[in-house]
Amino acid sequence: MDRWEKQTFRLKADHGWSARPGHQICVLGRSAVRFDFPRGWHMEPGDPSYKFLDHPPPDDDIRLEVSYEHIPPADWEKFPLAGLLADVVADDRP
Repeated sequence: MDRWEKQTFRLKADHGWSARPGHQICVLGRSAVRFDFPRGWHMEPGDPSYKFLDHPPPDDDIRLEVSYEHIPPADWEKFPLAGLLADVVADDRP
């Protein structure tokens, strides 16, 4: 597992994000994933996912697990989109 470090940041006053009452916000991957989860839940980082539990194991009754894949930047100028689309629709029949 990669080394995991929790960081908490204060947002600017006009940031526009708000959690539902009784919840807090989780942001992963520089805003690639953002969701609310109940305040007071236990969080466990894992590889390759993060687990949010209503109580620490083994006493948990509810578990939310999330993962995401970081995709590095690509050179879209060299991506053969027109050819791929032509291949996809070549055998397309109504």
